[in-house]
Amino acid sequence: MPRTVALTLSLGGTAIEGEEGDYTVSGALGVTIPAGQRFATTVLTFMTVDDSRDELHETIDITGSTPGGLSVTPASLTLLDNDESLLSLRAEPGSIQEGAGPVAVTLTAAIRSGTPYSQPLSVSLQLGGTAVRAADYTLSGSLTVSIPAGELEASTSLSLAPIDDTLDEPEETIEIVGNAGVGYTNTAIVLLIDNDIPPNRIYLTASPASISEAAPPTRVLLEARLEGDTAYSSDTKIALELAGSAVATVDYELDGLADPFVIPAGRLSATRELTLTPIDNPHPEGAEQILIGGTALVPVVSAEITLLDDDGEDLAISFSHSHYSANEYGSPAEVTITVTPAADRPELISLSVVHLGGATIDDYQGLPLEIAIDVGDQLLTFTIEARPDQVYESGEKIQLLLDSPSTRLTFDPLRSATVAFIEQRSIHAFSNEAQTVLALSARAWSDSIQSALEERFSRARQTEQLGGWQPDYQEASPAVSSIPSTTRLNSPSSIADRIIPGDWLAAWRQRNERRNMGVIQPRLSLSKLLARIKGWRPVLWAEGNTHHFSGNLPTLDYQGGFQAAHVGLDLRSGKKTLLGASLMGGRSLIDYSDGAALDGKTQATLYSVHPYLHVQATNRIVIWALGGFATGPVAIRELDRDHDIRAFGRLAGGGARFLANSWEHRQLAVRTDGNVAWIGADLEGASATIGGLAGRLRLLGEITQTLRLFGQTLAVTGEAGGRLDRGAAHRGAAIEAAGRISWRKPEKGLDLSAQGQSLLWHQSSLRAWGAGIQAGWDPGAEKRGLVVRFASGRGSREGKTRLFQDSIDRLVQPGAALDTEIELGYGTGIRDRLLTLTFRLRGLSGWTAAVDLR
Repeated sequence: MPRTVALTLSLGGTAIEGEEGDYTVSGALGVTIPAGQRFATTVLTFMTVDDSRDELHETIDITGSTPGGLSVTPASLTLLDNDESLLSLRAEPGSIQEGAGPVAVTLTAAIRSGTPYSQPLSVSLQLGGTAVRAADYTLSGSLTVSIPAGELEASTSLSLAPIDDTLDEPEETIEIVGNAGVGYTNTAIVLLIDNDIPPNRIYLTASPASISEAAPPTRVLLEARLEGDTAYSSDTKIALELAGSAVATVDYELDGLADPFVIPAGRLSATRELTLTPIDNPHPEGAEQILIGGTALVPVVSAEITLLDDDGEDLAISFSHSHYSANEYGSPAEVTITVTPAADRPELISLSVVHLGGATIDDYQGLPLEIAIDVGDQLLTFTIEARPDQVYESGEKIQLLLDSPSTRLTFDPLRSATVAFIEQRSIHAFSNEAQTVLALSARAWSDSIQSALEERFSRARQTEQLGGWQPDYQEASPAVSSIPSTTRLNSPSSIADRIIPGDWLAAWRQRNERRNMGVIQPRLSLSKLLARIKGWRPVLWAEGNTHHFSGNLPTLDYQGGFQAAHVGLDLRSGKKTLLGASLMGGRSLIDYSDGAALDGKTQATLYSVHPYLHVQATNRIVIWALGGFATGPVAIRELDRDHDIRAFGRLAGGGARFLANSWEHRQLAVRTDGNVAWIGADLEGASATIGGLAGRLRLLGEITQTLRLFGQTLAVTGEAGGRLDRGAAHRGAAIEAAGRISWRKPEKGLDLSAQGQSLLWHQSSLRAWGAGIQAGWDPGAEKRGLVVRFASGRGSREGKTRLFQDSIDRLVQPGAALDTEIELGYGTGIRDRLLTLTFRLRGLSGWTAAVDLR
């Protein structure tokens, strides 16, 4: 102030000053503000008079005056009474909800002494509390209640209507103060409950939203707005903060953030002016962001101002793809570079090259070392061609890297890209890999065929049980009460069908020779076959199986699997002839790699048909035959090429067994068999043989001797002979031998055997051997009930011959392998039919499930 101001104080209000009043005061009732000062102080001491009167709260108003007539804002003190009232007031209900509409509130006044008066007691009502009438609520009804003479209480009804506003408010009170004179004052309270949902966020926005780095100091209007349409009932303070890619005092200066940004009570928004001063530097920085945020009672969403660089835009240079390919005999690689945004100036970028996988500069052409960017460019394209040659060089590629000395260029998101060169080869160059892959598919296919068809031949084998054919389903035979002490092996009932291990057709029969219940024994002469055609009996069967395999060859590692489904029909004439055919659909998937150029997989879908025959021509002669044809697509997928092949296979085989002589405890037989297999493919329109023609012819002699050991009868069989191999794998003559010992208890359903086999000599130095055991329990006389079988053997792979073994022997190392097989079966009669379900687990290599209906 430029002059001294003398302020004279005076006291007023509802409270009375003095010893007999409500308070006393001491101190100077005046204060002087010196010239040049903005304030001065004085001390007043108030002493309250503690009387016994029940009174309403009273006020002490302090007012002032100056000689010059300046306006003075008064101050006020509230004097609170501490005496108990003889009057009580209560309100029901005690709370009302904002937005609930008018509510009837009953106000009851009562005399606490419990003694009624001889005259009426009139109580006047006044309104107070934190809720404001006409702002927070409206009221109608009488503000006077009278307790009649001789009564202790009386009531009146008030209508309270809350005003439904959009303010987020705390719980407020409506105080109804009753006054009937000194000693008779009291207050009833009604709570006013708010129904507004408080805001969840505060949004900050700035205008303008972008400013050039070269602009002068600019006025920025910052607005803070509450989310939704509910305001706070008190001031909302926001402490402002700065963030963003632009740096304060380096890229800009911003004034007006020191004080908190306040949204006044009851308002949804507020604005403030800021002054933004960009700092213009010579560095190209691109667009930068200034984020104006803050902290408050609720999260604050920042306002964003973009600071535009005036030194030229940053250009983002990138390859459109990370991988391209160029075909030697096909399309080149179209490499595209993107510029974002469109260039506003000329630039020059360079390409560096890294050769990978044995690639050299002679393998391609068309690669520029520098690329010029002109104004307006957004896409830059160049072509890289793969130069054809006659050498297969799988895996060749180059890596391209973008670079430039300019600081105004960024390389994002793809700074580098690779171009792979795809080799295209003729059928002759590809046939070696196709041969390897197709041979693996053929092995899976042949294993699945063998798994299905070996069951057909095992049902037609000759056993050491009763002579003649045994029906597949018959009534139980009487139990054997005794076993003769001697048995003549030249009788029809004891002719043994010994199959030499190592032959693919014999293996089908040998692996199932352990079965001894419900089989067919060929005893009908071939000359009567046609006369029995009308009596042929059909048997429907179906089987599903899966094979798993893997191996490590000298030039290839592989693993895969094969799943197949078979449906077949057997025709049986009486008890001597089996004629049938099956259809198969299979799917294989093989992954293979040689660790260098080869890395891919083959997927084959094969369909095949297989006719077969087994007949007991005479008591001394058994013959059998098998054929097959398969076809289907094979897709070979490698890293840099795909090929589709139509694969096919043909199969023919057969044999005969002749009983040369028999005498007591011994018999001599001669057996011959042969097979031929051809695996081929039609690759890219040209026929090619994969594996070639493979064949094998055998002539073997076998001798069987029965022994008695510890009271048990054992059958010991030895066999030996020569064979001639012709094919892609092993050629030349060979001598092989095998032995077997078996024990059977047909009346108890038990059998046990052990066997071994070996190549004694082979013209191509092939070595093969095998040994194994098998056991079974089949107590059902007609294959009814549970059947359990177990077999395990160890030997070289060639010793476990399959249909196409000759075609892939040269791919497989002749190491030893262990095979274990467990079979569970169950047979049950359905009317006059027999339904048999079988499940067979072959070690870790696969499983088979089959069903027969006969």
